[in-house]
Amino acid sequence: MRIFKRILLSLLALIGLAVALFFIYLDKQAPQYEGTLEVPGVNAETEVLFDEYGIPHIYAGNAEDAYFALGYVHAQERLFQMELIRRLISGRLSELLGPDLIDTDKYFLTLGLRDEAKRMADLAFSERETPMQKEAFAYIDGINHYMNTATMPIEYRLLGIKKEPYAIEDMYSTIIYMALAFTNGFKIDLVIEEIKQAFGEQYLEEWFMNYTGFEENQIAEDSVSVSGEALSYLESFPDLFLPIWEGSNAWALAPSRTKSGKAITANDTHIPFAQPSVWYEAHMEYPGFGFYGSYLAGVPFAAIGHSRDISWGMTIFPVDICDLYKEKANPDNPDEVWVDDHWQEVEKISKTIKVKGEDDLNLVVKKTRHGPIVNDVLPGLGEEPVSFWWSLFELPNNSVKAFYDMAHAKNIDEARQAAATNDILGLNVLYGDKDGNIAWWASGKMPKRPAHVNPSRFLDGASGADELLGYYDFSENPQSENPESGILVSSNNEPDPVNGQQYPGYYLPNGRYDRIVSLLESRNDWTLEDLKEVHADNTSAIHEANARKIFSVLKGVKLSEDESKLLNLLDGWTGEHGEESKAAVVYNKFLYFMTEQCLGDELSDESFEEVLMSYSYRNSLPNFINNPNSPWWDDISTENYQEPQHEIFVRAFKKTAENLYAGLGEDINKWRWADVNLVTHVHPIGQKKPFDKIFNVGPFPSSGGNGTPNKIEHKLSADDQYEVKSGPALRILLDFGDLENSLNINPTGQSGNIMSDHYEDQAKMFIDVKYREQKM
Repeated sequence: MRIFKRILLSLLALIGLAVALFFIYLDKQAPQYEGTLEVPGVNAETEVLFDEYGIPHIYAGNAEDAYFALGYVHAQERLFQMELIRRLISGRLSELLGPDLIDTDKYFLTLGLRDEAKRMADLAFSERETPMQKEAFAYIDGINHYMNTATMPIEYRLLGIKKEPYAIEDMYSTIIYMALAFTNGFKIDLVIEEIKQAFGEQYLEEWFMNYTGFEENQIAEDSVSVSGEALSYLESFPDLFLPIWEGSNAWALAPSRTKSGKAITANDTHIPFAQPSVWYEAHMEYPGFGFYGSYLAGVPFAAIGHSRDISWGMTIFPVDICDLYKEKANPDNPDEVWVDDHWQEVEKISKTIKVKGEDDLNLVVKKTRHGPIVNDVLPGLGEEPVSFWWSLFELPNNSVKAFYDMAHAKNIDEARQAAATNDILGLNVLYGDKDGNIAWWASGKMPKRPAHVNPSRFLDGASGADELLGYYDFSENPQSENPESGILVSSNNEPDPVNGQQYPGYYLPNGRYDRIVSLLESRNDWTLEDLKEVHADNTSAIHEANARKIFSVLKGVKLSEDESKLLNLLDGWTGEHGEESKAAVVYNKFLYFMTEQCLGDELSDESFEEVLMSYSYRNSLPNFINNPNSPWWDDISTENYQEPQHEIFVRAFKKTAENLYAGLGEDINKWRWADVNLVTHVHPIGQKKPFDKIFNVGPFPSSGGNGTPNKIEHKLSADDQYEVKSGPALRILLDFGDLENSLNINPTGQSGNIMSDHYEDQAKMFIDVKYREQKM
């Protein structure tokens, strides 16, 4: 017995020692918020003060020292985030995570995005002479100094990541990753093509924005084969939780609308929730420069921020900047395509995919004048080659310079010029300054296409008739400065035409825009405290109108007592998605089953899922609900009978009631919107159990919903609880009458390091729509 006790005590001691050593190891990985570093290359003493939320306030004697410090502190909080982005863009995830990532790597290698990053870096940073070049290189030096001297994050040990120096092209990889948000629209283009081929034009006219108003393209109707296989391939990529910008609200108020008599700006960028969050905040002071900004991983110049002179926020300007070209292949030589009046050989590029635990794979990418041929990475496009054109492939990427120039702008003229410099990113810039000016500029190079070209369809790559004509000058972009109303708002809504020109894009419904405008127009004495309610607003007039239509169709239909209880919740509902709302629970579930009943019989499963998340669907929903003659109401599986709208409504509502009672229980009084609308910030490693309990942040019951100003976005489904996909990645409120007390919040925390106290210290505040100060 004594021997057994000794063995047991020894084992316990060993376990205790192992646990202690493990926590000592983890503690060494925690970010350093105190102490002194002796750093070669830093010219003068530089001080970094961290506030109570871990946000660095950098005080330096010169710009290069300040940016070196920024790179260092950014890396100690977000190095793993930087690593994943550059690996994704470079097609280098398989060497880290194994064969499951081969298809993902093929896709990004086919697009050649790392090559584009290198091209852009060589154009703008071939030397280290200008202030922008020196400051960017100093930031990169700071990242590398951290990598060379500090303990690497735990993710590096768990995944076996080897340290590699950070480079300027890695900075461009992040900008390109951000630009991917503007290519997502082409997936709905595949759905449009599938519908057109299977059912004809009448099925497209009311569902898909920007489809009508164009002459017919030159391609014969049956010349491109499309199936849901391509979408299935894209959706099969592992969810790496590397967020891409997909919405946003921003507004600017002139002094005539504010209590302080100074301009106010506000911003909440909508990006998929993840941990770490997207934005890293920092405040920087050196002679001649004082600035507070929100930074992307690995990028030294803030995309959003303010000085003591100006402030700006951003939303996505979702103009269509990519096209799919159907090429004509030479039947006698598959490596040639027809170009205007002759056969031309395609460019071939050999690439290698390194795969963890397996042999390397060789990949041959073929490119036409339009871009890479994507049939191999979008299976289901058919045998004829299809090229992917993206404006990013031919523009220099001056977006980095635009961010730099904006941070250094002193007035509206300099800020306007900075906005005009941006090229590859479609951004709405909402601006305000200390002099009381406000402005909105749609920024980015917008393609100029022939009048007959509908960019939602496959274009003719052979004849030359569908070729790009160039880009519109910035002066032709939608914009406004100092309007008489004193209010400027952007919510990814479609702008009015400029000189009669409408810019095709993937715009969102006007619900958020209209709601925010109506709230801001209601008074002329706005304060930041009052404007918190605009950020937190959970109401949409579009939802209210849709619910009114649903109720009017179903109120005369014979329903069961339990079904009638649910229908009555929609009577007089204002579209509000507050925590306690029961009508929001019924309404969202009905929209899913109504859409399933309408589109599920025509579309492949992959296309149906894509439609549910598309801007086209959301933009078209009100028109669709109010058109009882739409061909979509007919169930094509029933022969010799055409279902009317009210019959589909009844089917969908009965499914709604059955689903909700089964999933949420018989007692409606216990139903709450917040309990089905859950926010979880998932870390890439937290996708696997038991790491989800360690790395993920949440879940949190939440108010807000699709299309409300507080845009807590979920995909409609039959599930008992919705997995919230995206929402505000920050919430900024800034009054030039009290700049020191401008406000912001992060969805989780400043740090992506699990050992930091600031890993999730803002998460509950965010859900409750609370704020902290942006101190300068």
